[in-house]
Amino acid sequence: MDVQNILIPIDFSPCSKNAVKVGVELAARWGAHLHLINAISMPAPHPDIGSHVVIEPMLDESHSDVQRSFDNLENEIPSLKVVNYHVKDVVGQVTVAIEEEIDSKKIDMIIMGTKGQHDPLEKWLGSVTSEVISTCRIPILVVPENVSHLDIHKIGYAADFHSITMPRKLEIVKLLMDTLGAKLTVFNVHHNDEAMAFDKSHTAKILRKVIGQSKFDFHQLAVDKIEQGIIQFVEAEELDMLVMMPHRHGLLERIFHGSMTKKMAMQLKVPMLAIHQ
Repeated sequence: MDVQNILIPIDFSPCSKNAVKVGVELAARWGAHLHLINAISMPAPHPDIGSHVVIEPMLDESHSDVQRSFDNLENEIPSLKVVNYHVKDVVGQVTVAIEEEIDSKKIDMIIMGTKGQHDPLEKWLGSVTSEVISTCRIPILVVPENVSHLDIHKIGYAADFHSITMPRKLEIVKLLMDTLGAKLTVFNVHHNDEAMAFDKSHTAKILRKVIGQSKFDFHQLAVDKIEQGIIQFVEAEELDMLVMMPHRHGLLERIFHGSMTKKMAMQLKVPMLAIHQ
């Protein structure tokens, strides 16, 4: 897989700047271009007041503030100078701006920063990041606020053996393994009545083909609550990154579309890579 364009939504908060730092690391290694985008949301004007009276001055001020923030970014993140990047500020919803940027710039990967659980839920993996994870069909790397550098030795892949894994979807995992010198731990977390033999699964065949037999190990565990089982395994095995691959109508798909996405990710202290099937 060749990653040429990486998109990073930025609101200039510390966690979004951490996402930029991680993006710079990967872009430098892959020779990729970074696309930094900031979306400005404006309130609807009052019907009795023309938009030029209130909205236009607010927009001018917002654009100036964003431009100053972009101008200061290289001073805060000097490593930006060693990669190709460009900045863009738009007016509108962040999710819409992201989709438009994906199409127009042929984005291969998105990196998003998140706040920790001491912040209100909506600020962290809330409306924006949660919606992007649920709907976007390209890989999304979610970076928690405590991470500003990728020190990755063990990558965990939470596999759902009841759904078919497409080989090309695992190519980004193989790329990250090769880039970061990391090993892969594949694990299946299931309810007691949903166990499935790994060797007989389609996922096992694909993993051997794409990753290589000697490049990963496998674990299987039965739990009452899937999301808690995943979190506990990540912590117990001291994994440095979690890969989840939601499938349509599958268990992980339901987690990603519900409140469990936020609940689970809020407790993760490692980057999470979401790859839709």
